[in-house]
Amino acid sequence: MDAIVALERLTEADRERAGDKACRLARIAASGFEVAPALCVTTTAYRAFVDANHLRDVIRMELARKPFEDMRWEEIWDAGLRIRGRFLRSPLPAVLREALADAVEERFRGVPVVVRSSAPGEDAAAPPLPGSTTPSSTSREPRRSCATSRWSGPRCGRTAACSTGASSRSTSTRARWR
Repeated sequence: MDAIVALERLTEADRERAGDKACRLARIAASGFEVAPALCVTTTAYRAFVDANHLRDVIRMELARKPFEDMRWEEIWDAGLRIRGRFLRSPLPAVLREALADAVEERFRGVPVVVRSSAPGEDAAAPPLPGSTTPSSTSREPRRSCATSRWSGPRCGRTAACSTGASSRSTSTRARWR
C-alpha cells in the first residue's frame, strides 16, 4: 500500500494521489532548495479510511437528501457537520495506524511535526477558499482534523479526492498515532 510516501520520492506522476502542494514541494526540494523533511499521506490512505468505516454510504445518504443545487446554505452546512461527525467518530484502521506510526517514527525519530491537510487539485487554477482546510499543529488526533477538513467550511464535499499531504515538523510522536 502506498498510503504514506516521503516527499522526496514524489514526482509529477503522483499529483492525483499526493496533491499539487506536495508535488510542488518535492520539485522545489529536487531543485536544490531547502525544504523541511516531510511525509505525504496519499489518497490511498484516505480511501482506505473511508472504505473501512463505510463512510461512502454516509456521504451518499447526506448528499442525496435533496438535489445539491436546491439546498440552502444551512442544509449544506448541516450535512457537512453530520459527515464530519462520522469521520471524527470513525477509528483509523490498524494497518493505516501502524503504517503512519512507523513512517513518522522512522522519518522524525520523536521530533515534533506539523500536520497539514491538502487535497489534490486544492492549489489548482481556482482561487483558494480560506478555511477550506484545517492545519493542525497540536492535535492529539491529527488525522481526524485533516480527514474531516473536506467536510467543513466553504468547499463542503466539493473536492473530488482528498488526501492529507505535505506535512513537515509537528507535535505528534509515535505514541499519539497509536
